Amino acid sequence: MMNCLWHDSAQSFLDALQAGARQDMVRYSLTVGCALWALERAEDSKPLPLLLTIEDGNGFQGAAFMSPPRKLLLQCPSHMAADVAREIHAHGWSVPMVYVNPEAAEAFTAAWSGLTGTSASPLIAERILALRRVRPTACSPGTLRKAGPDDADLLTAWLMEFQREALPEEPITEETARNQMAASIDAGTRYVWEDAEPVSMALVLRRVLDGVWITGVHTPPEHRRHGYASACVAQLSAQCLAEGAAYCFLFTDLANPTSNSIYEKIGYEPVCDFHNYSLNAP
Repeated sequence: MMNCLWHDSAQSFLDALQAGARQDMVRYSLTVGCALWALERAEDSKPLPLLLTIEDGNGFQGAAFMSPPRKLLLQCPSHMAADVAREIHAHGWSVPMVYVNPEAAEAFTAAWSGLTGTSASPLIAERILALRRVRPTACSPGTLRKAGPDDADLLTAWLMEFQREALPEEPITEETARNQMAASIDAGTRYVWEDAEPVSMALVLRRVLDGVWITGVHTPPEHRRHGYASACVAQLSAQCLAEGAAYCFLFTDLANPTSNSIYEKIGYEPVCDFHNYSLNAP
């Protein structure tokens, strides 16, 4: 019998995740990262994010997280997905989008549509990849360096371009992009691959337990097909591992076989997939 456990603090949710998913923490790294993000902002989080773990007689089976107005992140078995939808709806939550493991996607979206009268529109499908060791590969010319204040204008434009290409359902304003870029440059987490000029960028998003997320990998069209993104990610991943990370994680778009092939050649291996759906359409 399924049991949904609602948590009244990010710490309680994180503790339940670490205890329940300890044998499969790599698979739940994204959810753990969300829990850590919520914990860092606990005093400012009003209302409290949706914090839900899912169990049955065999113990931990999944989790759900949402910080409105952002999307719901859900991982659970397919046979529990409809009941999870009913549980979330019964607690009065509005879900604009869901980011869900593909096995549970159809059951959850069908149940949610039946409860709310909305329809589910498929958006991007992504895969989480994990790397433990960088495989030696031919490296494109150039060097990796941290981005500095002089890069801010160029990289802000790149960030907006990346958002339009990779996450069109989550548009950002120039002001937001500029603020995000300034924050990452100040934090020393934004990196540039430079070959006489900046040609690619990446971001070390956060440390999750013993792993590091790399995201925001972008090469503008005029610099593509030279291996710059591959070189940037390979070098940055090696640097993170050398600094003590046990894993590096990143997302790839399943509709882009080129990027998947590039990252797997570096040493990244598939962990799990997520499908994104809009749930606001009438």
